[in-house]
Amino acid sequence: MDIFRTRNLLAVSAFCVASFLINSGASAAGNDDDEMKLPDKFSDGFKKDDGKKTEKESRRTIKKRFFIDPVKDIPLEVIELYMQKRGVTFPAGARIWREGNYIYAENTALNLNKIQRILFNKRILFDMSEMRHPSGERRLKSINVPNINFKNESIIVVLKFLKAFSLQADRYKTGLNYLLLLNQEQQKKPPRVTIMMHNIKLNTALKYICDSANLKCRFTNNAAIIMSPDIKLSPSILLPPSADTALARKVQLMKIPAVEFEETPTYQALNLLRHAAKNADPDRRGVNFFISYKIKNNPDLPKITMECNNTSLMQLLQYICLVANLRMSIDKRAIIVEPAKTTETKEKRK
Repeated sequence: MDIFRTRNLLAVSAFCVASFLINSGASAAGNDDDEMKLPDKFSDGFKKDDGKKTEKESRRTIKKRFFIDPVKDIPLEVIELYMQKRGVTFPAGARIWREGNYIYAENTALNLNKIQRILFNKRILFDMSEMRHPSGERRLKSINVPNINFKNESIIVVLKFLKAFSLQADRYKTGLNYLLLLNQEQQKKPPRVTIMMHNIKLNTALKYICDSANLKCRFTNNAAIIMSPDIKLSPSILLPPSADTALARKVQLMKIPAVEFEETPTYQALNLLRHAAKNADPDRRGVNFFISYKIKNNPDLPKITMECNNTSLMQLLQYICLVANLRMSIDKRAIIVEPAKTTETKEKRK
């Protein structure tokens, strides 16, 4: 028995020694063969690159997120254009759309964070609204008219043609907002236009048309005022109106989508504007108007010829008061429109 035990112990010990020698020899051979093993920097690099690739892949994945829409009156094309100027990219598969009171976006996580910062920044939203309503002449410079050909045509027909064309060509979907301000003689017989032009900017074409019709053109922040040469425009019409009360601020911020008057009586134009303000108000309450009876019963007031899109109620009222020589004031409860001469007579009586 002792002989068998000693043999087993010797066999086990010999097996252990042999396995040890084999392992040590294989490791030594591996250390000697440098060509078969990549350097540590490459192996570490592969590990880091694999980690970066997974991180980039996670960033590149398209995710969906929604935001409360703070700029409902601004077209989505303008918002997307502004976001691109602020560094937002739209890779393949990315998009942005509206549903109800929300803006939905499918984009990468980095771009979604940029979109969120844009939509929640009040200063950026103000700049976006300015981009929505740039100054009248600056907006018309971006519209190119390929062909204009009129022969002894009324100025009203010419302006309606330019309005229809610019509304389709304008990316802001506003087009040419115009106000026709004529003296008594030209109101009875509107000027005629004979002109032929090709590939011209809309603002330049408008100036040539006014010269052809013996008129002059003045640009405000949202419209072009075409008027008789003997009419002097008050500088106050070129300045933004003041908003001292809550009602005045509401009137200034309320945008009327579309207004079209063609030789419309003054009282009727004010009444139509009152109904348009009610439809434009989200609460459907509108604004209280107090129109003097002297305006309603005065057939000698000039008629209104005006066509505007996406214009504030305050500016539209200013334009009507400018044409009809009226005075507008806003108190805490209503808009008061009355003839401008009544205030002068009251001051003389005092």
